[in-house]
Amino acid sequence: MAPLPALQLTEWNIKRILGYVSWHSKRKTMHCAHVLDALKHDLKRQAPDHICVTGDLVNLGLEQEYKNSALLLRSLGPAKNISIIPGNHEAYGRHYNDYIKRYWSSWLKDDMNIAADTFPYVHIRGDHAFIGISSAIPTWPFMANGYVSEEQCNALGEILVELEAQNKTRVIMIHHPPISGLIQPRKSLSKPYAFLDMVREFGAELILHGHAHKDFDYTIEGMDKPIRVLGVGSASYDNEDMQKKGHYHMITLDGHGTNVQLSIEHRHYNIAKDMFEEGKQA
Repeated sequence: MAPLPALQLTEWNIKRILGYVSWHSKRKTMHCAHVLDALKHDLKRQAPDHICVTGDLVNLGLEQEYKNSALLLRSLGPAKNISIIPGNHEAYGRHYNDYIKRYWSSWLKDDMNIAADTFPYVHIRGDHAFIGISSAIPTWPFMANGYVSEEQCNALGEILVELEAQNKTRVIMIHHPPISGLIQPRKSLSKPYAFLDMVREFGAELILHGHAHKDFDYTIEGMDKPIRVLGVGSASYDNEDMQKKGHYHMITLDGHGTNVQLSIEHRHYNIAKDMFEEGKQA
């Protein structure tokens, strides 16, 4: 989110220094507040039943940024209609877990009480369930890896089994792409096998991720059927390049449970019109 708040002396660390330089040398001309304003207007027009945010609501993991992100989320509608997860930018400081719990608790309320900690959590909304996984971890300078803990993976397995028994559509949200090779190794999900093993064994109907700032649409082979995976570009990009335009998905879930049918509408930011508009459908 822009603009970047002023940093307090105690908030500086190597990761944030590098991020600060990157923001002022490049990123502040790419991620723009007016694009987010256009996004908010478009979401009000489209009136989705539920909004999924797959991370990177902040730039440097500052406490003020978390406060600002909560204001943005409240402007999108009731907390019960929004599911969020953190990205790698949320974990730029050692207090990131505290900030997540303090400022995002309204959007992380769990409906199943399987997990002992904040993640994974489940939002059950009618016939559909949204499962939030955290791959956000502190990393070394110049690295942006993610990791899903064994505890999260074990809890995810229980959740997937229980939701299938309830005939719910299972939508998993994770920030980093869950397979290797899509992005640079320094930005990839570290040791993704435990997460993939759970998903392949117990199934899911859809996985949503961010992080790559590109549009991806692919499948993971499951025990019973392929699992569709969607990655999306940044919602706040102001750029003519199709791969870098502000972008989000409107996803229709027709039916429920394992037999749900998916349709995807891509909505892109039009610089000339200063608004989001319909792109391709899949």
